Amino acid sequence: MARDPKIRISEKPWLHGASGWWCATIGGRRKKLDKDFVAASRKLKALRVQAKKGFVGNRDWWDAPFSELADEYLDFIKAKKKPATYDNFRYAILRSLKIIGTGVRVCQLRKYHLERVDTKLQADGYSPTTIKNTITTVQGVLGWAVETERIDVHPVPKYKKPAARCRERVITREEFAALLKHADRNFRRFLLALISTGCRPGELRTLRWEWVDIGEELWIIPEHKTITRQRNPKPRKIPLSPRILRMCRRLAQKPHKPSDHVFLNKHGRPYTKDCLARKMARLRDEAGIETKGGEKLVLHHSRHTFITFHVGQVSDVELADVTGHSDPRMLKRYYHSSPERLRDIGRRLRAPYSVPESVSKPGSGHCDAAGGSVSETESRPAVLPTVVPQEESPQAVS
Repeated sequence: MARDPKIRISEKPWLHGASGWWCATIGGRRKKLDKDFVAASRKLKALRVQAKKGFVGNRDWWDAPFSELADEYLDFIKAKKKPATYDNFRYAILRSLKIIGTGVRVCQLRKYHLERVDTKLQADGYSPTTIKNTITTVQGVLGWAVETERIDVHPVPKYKKPAARCRERVITREEFAALLKHADRNFRRFLLALISTGCRPGELRTLRWEWVDIGEELWIIPEHKTITRQRNPKPRKIPLSPRILRMCRRLAQKPHKPSDHVFLNKHGRPYTKDCLARKMARLRDEAGIETKGGEKLVLHHSRHTFITFHVGQVSDVELADVTGHSDPRMLKRYYHSSPERLRDIGRRLRAPYSVPESVSKPGSGHCDAAGGSVSETESRPAVLPTVVPQEESPQAVS
């Protein structure tokens, strides 16, 4: 890029009546900006920022289609992030471009474009979380363009996105039995491994034999989701239950290479993300599992079920280590109290104080534990009984 600190640019766009274009005077020459005044103003502001920094002659990204800017952003993501992250961003951008269109220029983007994305995806049945992620990705492309000085200002910095919906559902015993009944043998193994290990579906479908240590009864995953957040990065070690260990031993008897995937579909190929989503959707319908509270049953609910079941059985630090969370506080997002669990908690809870027998006796002049009335002959103000701390037993200390 060339430098020319002496270049002069007009402060405001002016209308060229013959052509209908809003123009600017740059270095004594007329430059067409845009037929839309707002877009022309944005372009002129970008040109003035570039001139102030001493840069001229670079590509005018304001006038480029948003789809081309998104391609540049995806190239950046592909070089810096994991393939799964790249796929997520790519799908989000494709969803938005189907609605916005591929011909809309960066300078033309307005909040109503994001509103169209919001409304259309909602009408198509997408969840609030997917809608929020899609809009956030569009804004992320533009934010990256500002950060890398491709454009000088964010066209749509603020837009009220729908709140992401947290998963609150766990798989019941009856639902899991129905899934197993209607699943084929290969997918049945996949479901059992998911709910028995607490793995993320993506971790399980990419599991390779070189990561399986049958002797130590472990899966050792070198690259996982939270490895970049760890101060001292380390592989994730997943202990195997006796049932999953037997499954691995049976599968290991078949010829395989260390780089082969452990879990394959009925055609002998690894599962893909889309394949798992479609397979689970068909299985839901065949098993007659309904939507509850606006939440469809998905594979990731097995992780919520695993954590909910094991909370209290092992320490939070141990459970976070097994499930691959860098912070044990994340377990609160996955734990959901079922009615059965709450009833069990109620049976284990007790009052911190016991009531003396003289207070609970009928006719003692005080309100008994069953809700009896105070004696009618009592004319003085009621005096609270002295509470006696109940002796603590070793079982009460958890």
